[in-house]
Order: sequence, then structure tokens, then C-alpha cells
Amino acid sequence: MAEKLKAGTHVEPELFPEASIYFSDIVSFTKLASESSPLQVVKMLNDLYLMFDTTLAKFNVYKVSLCDTTIMKLLERFKNDILCED
Repeated sequence: MAEKLKAGTHVEPELFPEASIYFSDIVSFTKLASESSPLQVVKMLNDLYLMFDTTLAKFNVYKVSLCDTTIMKLLERFKNDILCED
């Protein structure tokens, strides 16, 4: 489904009798980010996302990624120094 959506192909809705939703948050992220360099923050987030993505790939899980305002501001501020990939 994700590949079809990325390619711009129409995807018919599917019905799943059961689904799980997992929300996560980094406790004290703003404080942690303020005490770290931009590259340290990006490395931490990349490592965290890699761990999640690797685990999710084992179970063929569809991931929806949301980005909060703090991360968006950080990426905007350093967009010329950081290469981001979704």
C-alpha cells in the first residue's frame, strides 16, 4: 500500500478486523535537544527511527510517521546542514 501511495496510484480502502496503534514520545525531548548539538539530536533521532523501522520491517507493519513542531523547527533551522529522508 505504501509503495502504491508513493507512486501516486489509487489505493482502494481495506477493512481490517483488528488493528493496533502505537504512539511514542521522547520524554523531555525539548530539554535534551537544547543541551545537545543539532547533529547529536539528528543522530539520536536517526538511531531511534532506524531501530523502530528495523523492528517494524520484521513484522510487515505499516508506519505512519508524525513529526511534532519542535522537530520541524529544528529541521527548518538546519535544513542546509542536514540531509533528511522520510
